[in-house]
Amino acid sequence: MAVAQRVNAMQDNNKKMTIVTMAQRLEVSTATISNAFNRPDQLSAELRERILDECRRSGYGGPRRGRQKSRRPVLGLVLEGALGDSLGNPETGALIRGLSEELDRQQYSLLLLSGPGSNTGAQLPVVDGLIYWRFGGRRLDRLPEASVVALECNVPGCSSIRIDHYAGGRLAARHGMKLAGGSAAILGLGLLDSDRVCRVREAEALARDGDRWQQRLRGYLDGLQEAGVGRARERIWHLPGTAPSVARQAVSEALDCNPRPRLLLCMDDRIAAIALEVAAERGLQVPHDLRVIGFGNAVAQGEPELTTLVPAPAEERGRLAARMLFGEIPLQDQLLTPKLLPGRSCP
Repeated sequence: MAVAQRVNAMQDNNKKMTIVTMAQRLEVSTATISNAFNRPDQLSAELRERILDECRRSGYGGPRRGRQKSRRPVLGLVLEGALGDSLGNPETGALIRGLSEELDRQQYSLLLLSGPGSNTGAQLPVVDGLIYWRFGGRRLDRLPEASVVALECNVPGCSSIRIDHYAGGRLAARHGMKLAGGSAAILGLGLLDSDRVCRVREAEALARDGDRWQQRLRGYLDGLQEAGVGRARERIWHLPGTAPSVARQAVSEALDCNPRPRLLLCMDDRIAAIALEVAAERGLQVPHDLRVIGFGNAVAQGEPELTTLVPAPAEERGRLAARMLFGEIPLQDQLLTPKLLPGRSCP
């Protein structure tokens, strides 16, 4: 009788074991469990054997068992804001394209979730993995660490993939001042909670240290100091956006300074493009009288005029995040340094 009871208990336990519960028990992603059974070449021999041993002990027969009856695994993507606004952003669209390539290969579905608006205490739908995209709220999930990745944000207990804005800003400043002489002005975004164009002091602009704009500003300032031209403390502007009228006002105020700056470090290519227009209207020769560096590669493809910093494409970041969750590359924090794309504005 005791033997029968043990058999029944084991059978009951087996019914409860799923790929999700095994992933939680082993603290790996569901894709890693699947790979252990179906794609052994994707895992180290040691990791695969550890997973298979635990599955045997737990009575879990692998993801193929009952596949026709089970649901397709789902990856959730928590976007930075309302779905309509986020999907209207080309960068978000590129991120989803990159993710989709990997999800199709692994036979996963994608579930889009709104960002801070969903941070109301409601539980998330059931997902097998999660990616936070520029998320600013509290963590919403209770998944194992190996099943969650944060993109362009810091989420407690999650590995992250971020653009190294500090390294990019430092690179731009050092490149811009490699020709001796002159000073610099910085046309920044998101430095203050203000809807006006205004000059801002360094300490005030750096108050929100974790923000990507502040990290980029810190890189600019350190790069200028290393180049021997000071930290541009009195020549930092806050712009509330990239609208042409806003950019034109900030550029005009910077160029009215005496002495006029020789370098404009612009936190967005659209600001930099307006800077080139204003310089031409004033008869300034670029790059002889004025050098301009942008950020983001937002100008027309193939345009050789503007020197800019190009971050890793969102599509590439999406593929990288998916491959981390699927156990194909190490699950660890990654900082991706932007590349400098030289143009005539600052060769």
